[in-house]
Amino acid sequence: MAISTDSLLAGVHFPEQTPAAAIAHKSLAVNLSDLAAMGAMPQSWTLGLVLPEWDLSWLAEFRSGLNQLLLQWPMQLQSCAVCEGPLSVNIQVQGGLPQGQALRRSQARPGDLIFVSGTPGDAGFALACFFERESYPENEEHYLCRRLAYPQPRVELGLALLELANAAIDISDGLAADLQHILDESQVGAAIELDKLPVSSAMSTLSADKRVRFQLAGGDDYELCFTISPDQLERLNQIMSLLSIRCSCIGEITQDNKLEFMQNGQQQDLFVQGYQHFISRD
Repeated sequence: MAISTDSLLAGVHFPEQTPAAAIAHKSLAVNLSDLAAMGAMPQSWTLGLVLPEWDLSWLAEFRSGLNQLLLQWPMQLQSCAVCEGPLSVNIQVQGGLPQGQALRRSQARPGDLIFVSGTPGDAGFALACFFERESYPENEEHYLCRRLAYPQPRVELGLALLELANAAIDISDGLAADLQHILDESQVGAAIELDKLPVSSAMSTLSADKRVRFQLAGGDDYELCFTISPDQLERLNQIMSLLSIRCSCIGEITQDNKLEFMQNGQQQDLFVQGYQHFISRD
């Protein structure tokens, strides 16, 4: 059994004016993303909902947002609690695994290839646009807003990687920060090729420096970062074709116990930091 729990708070994990359907979708999706990173099949869930007021129309929209994912990944609701207070959503999910199997963060090996699904950085860019620190590129606002408000948990990919990947994690706090968790627990290092980071059409409008920082530290993408042995590359290509999911090789696991960034064969002096709880954001 794989278990994950997460809490999303208004004004921290989503803007307070976010529609109820989007809040519901994201709250469930981020937990399903954790199951995906363990290669687990979603089975059941619990819900704790804190509301500033009792609003039946808001609750109906919230339920609709949950149902969009539950139709795709049916799970039994084990318990639900609702109370009054600042808006927050607290969900726990449980997933099934074959006996003795799971994707872990602690099994990456030197020589492994590092892959990432999708195009990390989109959600961080969208959030910067929302707060008017950046401007939406022409014809890309809808795409970016969907990437932030409606992340798609890579459950199918996680299930397919269960007997293929050596280590995996989902990207919630930024690609570099979450990859570091794999490195720490596996006691290895990594060399990331900046030119190999996947780029969406929206992200391609940014300068190279801004783009790389969103890609490495933006967070909120809920894509999967995983490592595989090079001899599994053909099987991974078959999986990507079957699932129609883009996965990009962005580097290699090393023995150095440090995370390095490379460009054109040269090491880059780059400091990036993902989302951190309990720090001032003034």
